[in-house]
Amino acid sequence: VNEAKFTMWKWSGDGAIQSGDEIYLRNPSHGNQYVECNDHAGAGYGVSTNPSKVNEAKFTIWKWSGDGAIQSGDEIYLRNPSHGNQYVECNDHAGAGYGVSTNPSKVNEAKFTIWSFEQ
Repeated sequence: VNEAKFTMWKWSGDGAIQSGDEIYLRNPSHGNQYVECNDHAGAGYGVSTNPSKVNEAKFTIWKWSGDGAIQSGDEIYLRNPSHGNQYVECNDHAGAGYGVSTNPSKVNEAKFTIWSFEQ
């Protein structure tokens, strides 16, 4: 499903994305908008998109365990420094699945898997 594809970029600099790097995410199927945190939702803040690369679109990416370069198949978690450094998680039903928001705690719902997307 193309709507599930996001591209991940370093906030600044070049090279492979490493655990702990600052990144931003874009959604090509919806105007290539930036993913950001905003407003209160769930246990923390909501996650939505914005047409501009604003500070709220900066996330840090971390391997769930270990360190090094982020690769396809890695389990990761995301944190948002502009909103209390909270963890991005899936929670409650929304749309055809679950909503995305933040949580102040590193819970299992904050675990995501990175996959390369081939068309």
